Amino acid sequence: MHIFRRLLKWFVILIIIVLVFGVAFLRPLQEAPDSKQFVLSDYIREQAPRDSLPLKVGWAEATILGESQVSLAGYGPRDTWHEVLDTPKVKVFALERGELKALIFSIDLLIFPPELAERLKRQYQEEYLLYFTATHTHNGMGGWLKGAAAYFLAGSYDISLMQHLELQTKKAVVASISQTKNAHISYLKIAAPAHCRHRLDAEAYRDVYIRMLIFEQEEVGQRAALITYAAHNTTLKSRSPILSGDYAAVLTQKLLTKKYFDFVAFAAGAVGSHGPKTYEAVTHLEARKQMGEALADTIITNLPKVERIAHATLAYSQQPLQIACAPRLLGRWQLRPQVFNLLLQEPKPYIQALQIGKILLMGMPCDFSGELIPDIEQYLETPRELIITSFNGAYIGYVAHDRHYDLKKPEVREMNWGGRGLGNYFTDIAVQMIENF
Repeated sequence: MHIFRRLLKWFVILIIIVLVFGVAFLRPLQEAPDSKQFVLSDYIREQAPRDSLPLKVGWAEATILGESQVSLAGYGPRDTWHEVLDTPKVKVFALERGELKALIFSIDLLIFPPELAERLKRQYQEEYLLYFTATHTHNGMGGWLKGAAAYFLAGSYDISLMQHLELQTKKAVVASISQTKNAHISYLKIAAPAHCRHRLDAEAYRDVYIRMLIFEQEEVGQRAALITYAAHNTTLKSRSPILSGDYAAVLTQKLLTKKYFDFVAFAAGAVGSHGPKTYEAVTHLEARKQMGEALADTIITNLPKVERIAHATLAYSQQPLQIACAPRLLGRWQLRPQVFNLLLQEPKPYIQALQIGKILLMGMPCDFSGELIPDIEQYLETPRELIITSFNGAYIGYVAHDRHYDLKKPEVREMNWGGRGLGNYFTDIAVQMIENF
């Protein structure tokens, strides 16, 4: 009887501990916010757009490889690299038309670091419209994210690396601005279905298109490209001790080596739910090479079909999102947002949109799924074109189609931080933004 009482005592204590933990750290699973309650912020447009105003464009890059080695980021906690396959860089486009100026950034990291984005905003936001994205390599440098749980995403935070990233990015900004010249812009959209698969449902819609913005400086004939594709930049094995830009690095290098362009930047497209098709019977290094070169060849073949865009007026919008981020736990429960914010740098998500002529670049704070693109594109008025990129300087996990929400897969369980209905929420806001351009 005495033993029974002791066991009962400890059982009651355990129950109390579990209940206290649950109340303090967990809450019932929440729905995504109601998009009908969303109120659009102001847009920035040219005050008096005139067809005669020239578009000026410049571009530059800077290496972000520092002196000290840090963890690799992309597949959970990892050691540093043993080999540098591709030198990581930050690339910047500077655009100017009339009174409006814009900077487009692409960095060779898993995401565009939130702290780096905030540092750049403090420096340039008053004068420039800022648009951020990343290549989303899973074999890039870590060390750029704060918070106790950041180690599991990007390794230990390294302030010296952050200072280095800021310094190098500003060098690229200064160089790109100094090289702006009158330019015209072209657009190319190419189907490349052989290299992209849907990771959640093999029968679901895939965004299989290479999308390109091409800038050509009229005075000197220099040509640059911004390229997007929706397949995750993950042909290399998850434990490879290699610093690399993955297939995107091979793609950009081939276009440069063959002298089709003088400057090439890659940006992750709507990569949520989308992965590269595997290349069986080859090593992962060969898979990286084959995919990058195949995409480059597809571009080269289709370059004669490029479409010149006239009158590239500029407009911009940045819409803050009211999402209380917290990962889902135990199926019907999720971590309380206040606890999540203690573990990870508090997300401050927004959607960015930069319109250049008839092209609308829309930057998402997440792994945004290409399966959602048709639901957005149907609201585009002809002849406008949409280019969606991910990782815009804030990060709130994965945004997949809502029909996948109950699948027992990490992408829509642990990595959905916004609740049921998040795909519809993002789609509705994107449509509202499009309709107001």
